[in-house]
Amino acid sequence: MHPGGSRKPQIKYEHAPAWGRPAFRDPGTGPVVGRPDSGYDPFNLQFAGQIIFDIPKEHKNGKHLSQKTKASGRAAWLADAVYGLSLHWVAQSVPRHGDRPLPVTEAVDKFDVPLLVQQCVEAGAGWLLFTISHAKQHLLFPSKIMDRVLPGRTCERDLMAEIIDALAAKNIPVIFYYPNIADNFDPDWQRASGWLYDPASYTALQYDLVTEIGERYGPKLAGWWIDNCYDPKICLWKPWHVKSPSINKHADLYDFERYANALRAGNPDRAVAFNFAGTDAWKSELGKGIVDYAAGESNHLDRLPYGQLSGEGDSQWHSFVWMDEFWGHWAAGEIPPPRYETGLVISYIEYVKKHGGAFSYNAAAYQDELIPETTMEQLRKIKTQIRKGSSVSDQIKG
Repeated sequence: MHPGGSRKPQIKYEHAPAWGRPAFRDPGTGPVVGRPDSGYDPFNLQFAGQIIFDIPKEHKNGKHLSQKTKASGRAAWLADAVYGLSLHWVAQSVPRHGDRPLPVTEAVDKFDVPLLVQQCVEAGAGWLLFTISHAKQHLLFPSKIMDRVLPGRTCERDLMAEIIDALAAKNIPVIFYYPNIADNFDPDWQRASGWLYDPASYTALQYDLVTEIGERYGPKLAGWWIDNCYDPKICLWKPWHVKSPSINKHADLYDFERYANALRAGNPDRAVAFNFAGTDAWKSELGKGIVDYAAGESNHLDRLPYGQLSGEGDSQWHSFVWMDEFWGHWAAGEIPPPRYETGLVISYIEYVKKHGGAFSYNAAAYQDELIPETTMEQLRKIKTQIRKGSSVSDQIKG
């Protein structure tokens, strides 16, 4: 049972989250998707013949469902583009051929940018959300600040510049994912950054680092998705993968208005999202008036918009879901096929589109071959249906 929220959970998922949490959720803001419990009276909407939309009572008059508010601001383009592709391609990503990752610099040198571009185009991606770092802080491009703080954690090849430029030729913008913490998997970064015992220095370093990155890419960088900004009023669980005796919750570190301004260095129109809630209820007010779109992390296709600005903190609504393997490919073996039937995913995206939302489809990626063919098959079918007759399809150049 979800510990937060006041509404009694009425939805049972087909699958429990990967780390073994109970298969129930109080959805927080907005409707959810799942199998109805016995006796449950859904709002007369059936999803792919088996999954039901649970619409909160205050929205059963349908006004919010039919309204697509015109968002003014930096993230309105997400609703126009409807859906994008996300890849967690990180230091721990395992190749298809081999049982352990290559060193980051070697993997970056071998990275096949034309293959990535081809996959984004075939997927019909309205954007690419790509990790520039993750559990291990190793940037995929040069950085004077990182070289000063922790030498050996940058790359001579500016992989992100090449990706941005190659996708720009296809009219596909790029959003950077940044982890925003010093993970237990990376004790060297924990020590060097000040994470463990000097949170003020760590915070200042983050402001400086994202400013340097933003100025490096300027107007070419369309957005940021900043992880691990957990609001203590929302996230009632203790993060297991980080430790710090100096702070209770990660949100305590930051002045988010200042942070957002730093993230927009080099491009005042850059869209910013902070992950305040993780997969808990999307109810944080920390980003109200600051963020441009909702982080929208979820383990299932379990939440829906009821208006373009119905995202957390009255921002552009956005959901971000892993679709095949849990966020990335971290162990040897084949990446499993997509969890959801293609028709169901298409129905979900069509609903999101109708009501002004945006959706990021996270595909697990091999270190060498990137997205597997089984996932690409689903993405091609999604493109065929969703981009049919769409102006976005004309903009994405094949």
